[in-house]
Amino acid sequence: MKQTAQGKLPGQLSEDYLQAVIDSLEDELIVIDLDYRIVQANRAVLRRHGKSIEEIIGRHCYEISHSSLSMCCPPHDDCPVARACESGKAARTTHRHVYNNGGRQKQRYVEVVASPILNKEGTVVYVVEVLRDVTEAREMELKIAEAHRDLLTLNDITNVVSQSLDMETVLSNALDRTLKVLKAEGGGILLHEVDAKSLRYRVHRGLSEKFVCEVTENQDAGITAQVMRSLKPVFINDVRGVHGIPGSDALRAEGLRSFASLPLVLKGKLLGALNIAGRETRRFSDQEK
Repeated sequence: MKQTAQGKLPGQLSEDYLQAVIDSLEDELIVIDLDYRIVQANRAVLRRHGKSIEEIIGRHCYEISHSSLSMCCPPHDDCPVARACESGKAARTTHRHVYNNGGRQKQRYVEVVASPILNKEGTVVYVVEVLRDVTEAREMELKIAEAHRDLLTLNDITNVVSQSLDMETVLSNALDRTLKVLKAEGGGILLHEVDAKSLRYRVHRGLSEKFVCEVTENQDAGITAQVMRSLKPVFINDVRGVHGIPGSDALRAEGLRSFASLPLVLKGKLLGALNIAGRETRRFSDQEK
């Protein structure tokens, strides 16, 4: 049998040496017994959870990983430890774990590989879990999937526009699709009238008739008017913190929290504006802007 650099056989390696080996791993590693209690953990586990070894050992794995008092179970989380115990083979899954470090709670996507430890009779006695943080890769996958859904929605809008000659139908479908993509509760499309001097809502969703009329009557002094003059969109994450801007009082009276207004320009010609509104505070992302 091959010996180590220290001249000792693997069976003669000290417990301290083996702990040093697993502590050298960047990934988290825990050993779990058949009662789902942690019996060993490496330094990465302690560092990422901000806990001492005494706070980890003896606790259920789901208490540490998920801040939960119950085991992982479908449809939310598949338990790889249970599968490894049942099959006697390694099990792999992706979980969203909770980390309480520095008094702040954050969630990270983690790839979990659970491998069973067997005794001489071939019975599972422990399970080793290796956990790797894959948050960046997972979030990129989600962004790509969301972008794909958005492209499909925009394609639907194009099909509606190309198949319909009815302006109201075109605008209604375009607004509905836009609100769906942005997950917004309400909004509307304002267009210039024939005289190109007045502006009114041609279609709207989730807005009261009183609000719509007020915007139309005060179109020269509101937020949309500012957007029309500057040709620059306006994004308001929380109207409660906005004062002194014409039209902000109307938003608050309507019970709105978030609001965005964007100019609609076609071939250099200003056609009107698209307004998006919500009753909850919202941080508009760079992608949405």
